[in-house]
Amino acid sequence: MSALEIATADWPLHGLEDDVRDFLAKAVENQEKVALATVYSTSGSAMRGIGAQMALTEHGVAGSVAGGCIDADLIHRGLEALESGKPLWLTYGEGGPADLQLPCGKSIEVLVETLPSSDPALHALLEARHNREHVVWMSDGYCRSCHRLEGDGRSRALAGVIGSPSFIWRRHPPRHRLVVCGHDSSMLILCRTAILFGVETVLLRPVGPETPPPIGGLHYIRSCSSDTIAHLRPDPWTSVIAATHDSDRDATILSAALLTDAGHIGLLGSRSRWPRLEKMLHDRGFSAAQTARIRAPVGLPLGCKTPHAIATSTLAEVVKDLSGQGEDLPEIMALQDAENRSGIGAVGDFGFRRVKPKEGVAAAYSY
Repeated sequence: MSALEIATADWPLHGLEDDVRDFLAKAVENQEKVALATVYSTSGSAMRGIGAQMALTEHGVAGSVAGGCIDADLIHRGLEALESGKPLWLTYGEGGPADLQLPCGKSIEVLVETLPSSDPALHALLEARHNREHVVWMSDGYCRSCHRLEGDGRSRALAGVIGSPSFIWRRHPPRHRLVVCGHDSSMLILCRTAILFGVETVLLRPVGPETPPPIGGLHYIRSCSSDTIAHLRPDPWTSVIAATHDSDRDATILSAALLTDAGHIGLLGSRSRWPRLEKMLHDRGFSAAQTARIRAPVGLPLGCKTPHAIATSTLAEVVKDLSGQGEDLPEIMALQDAENRSGIGAVGDFGFRRVKPKEGVAAAYSY
């Protein structure tokens, strides 16, 4: 289905894909130029919010910024940008076209930029995605760069605008990842639902059957040892859940998780299980401050104990703990200030630098 057909389709299936990086990777693989739209400012309430993105080529669309007629118009504007090669700074709602007002907010502001498949910043973004690195994308519509960030950034804002002339910035953290150690029905439902939610999902089952469960997109490992956990290298965007119903094995899983940077650690089971497991962990040398990282029992309280409810409450807690909003990053302000002063954005981590072009000249990159 072409982008124009998607704009007038009965169902907005493009909005089912929230993270557009997979779509960008396919565009690079197919050597297609892509238009990337990013919401960098909102006023009032908005259905999506700052950082929402849409990406499109002539042959497809992924992501949504507001839904309905706004998305449809943005697809048309994105195609215009692909044809002209020039960025578009758009306002929808208050201050925008009279026939494109927002029912749930005052306004949203969107930058649409065009990216050739050979764009170095785009390749840096996709390389960071592959390596599970936390980066920030900076662009004025013509010039763009991709910088590695330190720390987990889970309490920071997702996107914004700084400087004059304006630069937008948009953080791209690693995908949320879920490591489940267990195989009961609630955990299988959790894995299936997490994959639909866009979470990279790994199921560990010690000495499990060779055939994985029939859940598309699931990574299955027939081991649940501390070495297995360590090999996965849980980071601040990873959740590790012990759900084997065996105290010794769960203690081993939790011990291994506590030695990592996992952003969420959970134990499936009743509240009465936790005191014994906590003592086992203390006996292994972990302090009370360390074991306080563990959510026991895992999941937000829903008042229902069906397998589907347990899976839903667990995934909700995982997303809550691995996500967050906050203030602008000082590193981003420093990067933008350096670019304004020198005209050069150094991106040594990825082997290229952004060179600010002269007026009327396209953006240039050097290796």
